[in-house]
Amino acid sequence: FDNARLKDFAARARQANPRMPVGIQVNDRDWFKEIDAETRAKFDYILADTMIMGKLPDGRDNRLWMVKAVEDADAWMECYMAHNLQILDEPISILANPTYLPDPLAAEYDRLWTEDRMRQLIAKAVKRGIALEIQAGSPYPRPKFLKLAKEMGAKFSFGTNNFDPTPKDLSRWLEAITWLDLQAADIWTP
Repeated sequence: FDNARLKDFAARARQANPRMPVGIQVNDRDWFKEIDAETRAKFDYILADTMIMGKLPDGRDNRLWMVKAVEDADAWMECYMAHNLQILDEPISILANPTYLPDPLAAEYDRLWTEDRMRQLIAKAVKRGIALEIQAGSPYPRPKFLKLAKEMGAKFSFGTNNFDPTPKDLSRWLEAITWLDLQAADIWTP
């Protein structure tokens, strides 16, 4: 959350490759209070994901990929839906990992991600001009969500969630392009 360092990063990235879009990923829900509008304007995109939802009792971030158990799936889903909608209120360009569910809830995906919930999330993304990410190597979001998103006029982006230099399998992107019949107009661009 250092505006000067972020501006420097954006300038160096543009100098290294002027044609490459330059962006940042944000995690904390108050990030836009720390990164001022002038600094945000230096980036072509700002990506946020749904993977950190609040704090644990000990003060650590609640990282959803580390959740081991959920006592009440429906109550958890209500909180998670509010979390998704809150992120869509932020000044972001791309929502990564839409509809992600932690392992203890993955088998309940179709029950928890009702059409009403999907429509709420998609409608807000469309209204705000926020792209929905199709991630390589992840089953989320599922085809039903993506098809509905296309029908509702959503834009899409493609991501990999790289955390190491290992090349990622991009076949999910190609599959999504094919079964959604994505055209250039469906893809978000800066």
